[in-house]
Amino acid sequence: MRAPPLTRRTALAAGLLLPGTARADGSFAAIRAAGRLRLGLLVDDTPMAFRNHGTQLDGMAVAVGAAMAFGMGVQPDFDLTTYGDQVDALREGRFDLLLTAPAMTLEAARVMMFSTPYAELDWHLLARRDLPLPGLDELGRRPLVQLRGWNSVFGNQLLGERPRHLLLRQDWRGIAEALADGEAEAAIVPATLAARITETLPAIETKSSLGRALMAITAPFGAHDLLEAVNAQLLLLRQRGVLAILHQHFLGTRLRVGGAP
Repeated sequence: MRAPPLTRRTALAAGLLLPGTARADGSFAAIRAAGRLRLGLLVDDTPMAFRNHGTQLDGMAVAVGAAMAFGMGVQPDFDLTTYGDQVDALREGRFDLLLTAPAMTLEAARVMMFSTPYAELDWHLLARRDLPLPGLDELGRRPLVQLRGWNSVFGNQLLGERPRHLLLRQDWRGIAEALADGEAEAAIVPATLAARITETLPAIETKSSLGRALMAITAPFGAHDLLEAVNAQLLLLRQRGVLAILHQHFLGTRLRVGGAP
């Protein structure tokens, strides 16, 4: 069954077009005039953003960013960033949007605005097959490895204030090495990377599923016109089934957030 087209009434109901509620800030008009949408991207070797065959940018965030830009009638222009400078780069205007947003915290909300979620990542706990992990308190006492950057936020939120010996690695290979060498006894990783690690290391298994984290796009604080345009494009991509197809292709799971078409 084909999804219905995006109408003005649908957009108004979704809170995407709010005529008369605020004066236009010009953030979207400036992008249309420039003919390009500058997209900040953290390439972290996950299905969200990676280099295909070592050179070409690929991943869920890349595909969504490109589709969104084309839907706005402009060209996508990807600007690679790092976890340490991505928030400052967005605030300083180096790019218009950040595709791989940091965690939605009070500090982040002071300098940026979050779109509706466009993807969700399931997180798994990995450890040796012969290692019992009875609970989070026990996990907090063992050396734990995670991906560096926004990926570490989920584990930090899960463990809370529990004391822990935390190691950070740049990619899934670094996590696999830490587990193989015994430097770490457990790992918290996205499910897609868990599959790669357990295939590489037969002695490592998935102990449990820890939950899921939602991915969103961020705009600079105050760029309401641009954020409304982003949410309108995400709604359109969701209605047409594009988000569901991309989610299944890159993440291997059904898109649940926001409802499936």
